[in-house]
Amino acid sequence: MAGGKVKVVATEEAALSGEKVSVNMNAATLAQIDLLVDLGYYFNRSNFINEAVNMALREKQNVIDRIVDQQVTSQKLFFIGVTKLESYDLLGWKACNQKQRISGYGVLILNDVPDELILETVESIHVVGKVCCSEQIRSAYLKGT
Repeated sequence: MAGGKVKVVATEEAALSGEKVSVNMNAATLAQIDLLVDLGYYFNRSNFINEAVNMALREKQNVIDRIVDQQVTSQKLFFIGVTKLESYDLLGWKACNQKQRISGYGVLILNDVPDELILETVESIHVVGKVCCSEQIRSAYLKGT
């Protein structure tokens, strides 16, 4: 994943907390948002920006779906958003004698899976976002993060 950085966090709760994003806007755009906030159309600037971003993502949903469909293969798990893997997921891969490549955008949670099972069944992990995992898994898969 080009330019992707992985942030390893200790707890699932920390991974699921909201992210702050800084956005630069010109004064005229900000004034229009403030007017709509003052008129009661939005609770605040953040509410407006969240709604605008969600609308833009809905408009591009077909593009996102196509990309996800292209990425998923029998030995590659691709995700967008929050994905929590359980032991039964990895046991299924083990039963099929498959090593999976995991990649995605968002939060990957591996806290409740034994490290040995991950090491046996996962070939690689590439996440743009956050990974909740043990120190052993971070050392094995997320060098330099």
